Amino acid sequence: MHDLAVALARQQLEFSHDASLHTVCYLVVMTTGTWFVLCDPSRAITLSDLADRLKRLKNSTPRYENGTLVVVAHDPNGDADVDVALSTASHVIVEAQEIAERHGRPELATLAGRYELLFDIAKSDLVYNTLARISGELETVCGGVIYAANDGRFV
Repeated sequence: MHDLAVALARQQLEFSHDASLHTVCYLVVMTTGTWFVLCDPSRAITLSDLADRLKRLKNSTPRYENGTLVVVAHDPNGDADVDVALSTASHVIVEAQEIAERHGRPELATLAGRYELLFDIAKSDLVYNTLARISGELETVCGGVIYAANDGRFV
């Protein structure tokens, strides 16, 4: 859950109190979008290799520095970043098993690796094509399965 905790740390927490009901309500407003590309770690490529593969794409610029990959999506309405990470930590397979069970996809339960694509939800229109290109590349090269974590759906 560490990677999810990082994503959640970027979210706002709004608080309201209804004194007449003696209840406290919390509303989580999602500000960070998250797509996973679930994969077998033995088929994963490095972030550096992914950056090299993404250089040929139009309307985006990959920047790989010090172990971090940021892909800048260029749109006539502005630019927006997609942060890309690769995780094979022990929690990844646990979360893959949860996704597999929730969606009736038992073949996903053994996928112990995932790429995490994080973006500003307010700029999702600007980054959608870039998200699709990055995840599509990973789907092709690594046999990955694309999952939009915020929506709980496969792309």
